[in-house]
Amino acid sequence: MVGRPVPEQTGRTGVRWIRMSTDVPAAIHEMLRGRMSLGTYLRSLRGPVKFALMAADDPLPGLLDLPLFAYKHFYNVYKGLREGVPSAKGCPTKS
Repeated sequence: MVGRPVPEQTGRTGVRWIRMSTDVPAAIHEMLRGRMSLGTYLRSLRGPVKFALMAADDPLPGLLDLPLFAYKHFYNVYKGLREGVPSAKGCPTKS
């Protein structure tokens, strides 16, 4: 944005990216449906992992994701209630 060159970056092989604001709710959903155990999820967090939005040298993207996640959740709940979706959690169910 400011016209300065950006050094080329490459990712390390075998590192998993995690976005906690979407990963944790998805894992809970899978556990409630019986498709994943807590142990399986916790094992998936072992080993080399990188957080998709949070970094010690630049925490702002991760901090800004929290209110965005809350807004999207409450919007989905509101939309679901207005449209009469049976799920009060705001997550539409598949038929």
